[in-house]
Amino acid sequence: MPLRDVRSYEPGRYYWSAAFLRILGPGVKALRVSLAAFQGVGLVLAFLLLRRIVPSVGVLAALGLILVVWMWPMYRSFEHVAVLALLFAAVRVVERPIPSRWRAAGGVVGLAAFVRIDHGVYGTLALLLLLIFSAIRLDGVRPGRALANWTLGAIAGYSPMLLLAMLAPGFVHGFTANLAYMARTTLWAGTVSLPRPAPWLWTVLPKLGGRSFADAAALVTLGSLFTLLPVVLVLAGYLAFRVRGAATPQQAQLAAAAIVGLPYLAHTFARADLQHLTPTAMALVVAVTAFVASLPAAARRIASIAALPLALVATYLVVVTETPYGIRMRHPETYVRSNVAGDTLWLNRETVEIIDSVKHATAAHVGARRLLVIPLWPGMYPILGKQAPLWEVYSLFPEPESQQHEAIARLRRLGVDWVVLADIVPEPREDLRFRNTHRVLWEHFQQNFDWLGVDPRHPWIYLLRRRAAA
Repeated sequence: MPLRDVRSYEPGRYYWSAAFLRILGPGVKALRVSLAAFQGVGLVLAFLLLRRIVPSVGVLAALGLILVVWMWPMYRSFEHVAVLALLFAAVRVVERPIPSRWRAAGGVVGLAAFVRIDHGVYGTLALLLLLIFSAIRLDGVRPGRALANWTLGAIAGYSPMLLLAMLAPGFVHGFTANLAYMARTTLWAGTVSLPRPAPWLWTVLPKLGGRSFADAAALVTLGSLFTLLPVVLVLAGYLAFRVRGAATPQQAQLAAAAIVGLPYLAHTFARADLQHLTPTAMALVVAVTAFVASLPAAARRIASIAALPLALVATYLVVVTETPYGIRMRHPETYVRSNVAGDTLWLNRETVEIIDSVKHATAAHVGARRLLVIPLWPGMYPILGKQAPLWEVYSLFPEPESQQHEAIARLRRLGVDWVVLADIVPEPREDLRFRNTHRVLWEHFQQNFDWLGVDPRHPWIYLLRRRAAA
């Protein structure tokens, strides 16, 4: 069970995919089908949202293509769809702020929190902005009554989580342990993920020297998007806020983009990379579309002719070139076919080397016995047909020494005598090395295990074998 048996996101996303895996069978391809289906839900919401201001089927199709491409990487589809659902709910409230729509908006926030707690936080912040906007900008809205209806909806949307807390033994402990982990991470790193500085346009321009034209264009486009994103969302809020009375469809879209997008800036700039930009890009597309739709007819046609090609080019430069498909188009030699847990996939050549070397080493030495994979690569467990022996499967941030001692005791109790250890870091930071973030575990492995090399091509991968004397 997510959170209880393994540290994870909230259970909603896993139960969605589990339904597809139950029908289609296990494997990466079946998992991708479930993610594509969820993207389809997001695309339907986007069309229901944008058709209010975009009458042209061709323009809607182009916008749908842009949004689908921006739903990258695929495993973050839940983040993208959560933003689209919040945008749709906010637009409906601004259009007609009746109790049922406030309850529906609360239900969306509750369901989003069931997928990931961050969405509950951002959705609640969006609600506060929506309440302020509605109380000042819309007529006949009673904030107290609106908040009560929203709360009822949020409880209903979050009810699957509440049922798990009541009916699943040990679930609450796992949930609170995850909250404690997030709190420790935030205190240590300043965010719940590894921070990365924003690529503001003025910071990327000096880095263009020596780059190819395509790489320079992609970097400038990415910097422009990060720079313009907060400006566009603030401007959308200003344009929607400045007129009292019933909102036009365009103003409703501008209001929703600002109300939902502004809280998500915390997500985007906590780790300012493309993966954290893509969810907020959903609000950016809605805001820009509403800007164009607000123009007079002649100016709207000219702006559409200019904006759509620019958006498509930016989408290709920033997103497509970073996907495996885009990389393989430019460098086909870097990808080879490989079998992963029963599915034949195209994989990066180095990834195949790592998987194959670990598979061969564990088949020769470990067999059916239990195995720990640390500090990264939790995907190795299904690839090797193993179960994770520890609740923590991604050992990146510092853990208290008491928890490391508990992990050592659990490994002994379960008879885990083999470890796959990759002495790598996802960032060029020595403080993130396993020996620094988990000193107690590192010393335990040094003192009680023999370290075997796995592949001379990757000398930083080790297979550890517990010494008999230990």
